[in-house]
Amino acid sequence: MRRFWPLVVTGVILAVALAFLSLVRVTSHGIIYRKPLVWQSQSMLLLTQPGFPYGRSEIPSTAPGTVPPQYTNLASLTDLYSQFANSDEVKRLMHQEGAPKTWTISALPAVPTIQGGNLPVIVLSGHANSASASVSAVVYGRQALNEYVQRQQQLAKIPHNQRITLQIVQAATEPAVFAPRKKTLPIVVFLAVTILTIGLAFILENLRPRVRAVTPAEPAFRANTKQSA
Repeated sequence: MRRFWPLVVTGVILAVALAFLSLVRVTSHGIIYRKPLVWQSQSMLLLTQPGFPYGRSEIPSTAPGTVPPQYTNLASLTDLYSQFANSDEVKRLMHQEGAPKTWTISALPAVPTIQGGNLPVIVLSGHANSASASVSAVVYGRQALNEYVQRQQQLAKIPHNQRITLQIVQAATEPAVFAPRKKTLPIVVFLAVTILTIGLAFILENLRPRVRAVTPAEPAFRANTKQSA
């Protein structure tokens, strides 16, 4: 490597340049990352119905002496409504309202604080390439989900006093980085080019070995000429 140091230095510089270019690209507007960060903001939606059933201690009866109406266990519907939010139809409605194609949403049931508990709450997440856009993605996704549910209720002709509504518990959380930029590709490119450069230096050394002058060795046995005379 010391003999072919110009090759090694050039290879290391090339490795750094290629690793850098695998992470960013140079344009007329400056340096731009090839893969942007993915930001996330979340909104919490409560599955409820008219009359706020969670505020009652007893289920009211329709008339004296009659059986009270049976309310649906809304907490058991969080998985279903999460799938509604993740459906293609909701995403289509979201983009129809003007949301860019790069904005996405996803939904999951809220995790209860008590083991074995079940909450009638879903967590809707919005993903975009900037912090402010992730908040907008949540808003568009929430509106699209509400529109989808209301359309289905209208088609089914469900009475208004029996319809499930989505009440906003938390509008949008502070945006946070959801998917950071991966450094795997730049590292692999740098190591690959560096290893190839060092390997080429060793190949050239074996093909063109350096010839070194060797000092003649002294004879192992020197005859005593005086004694023989």
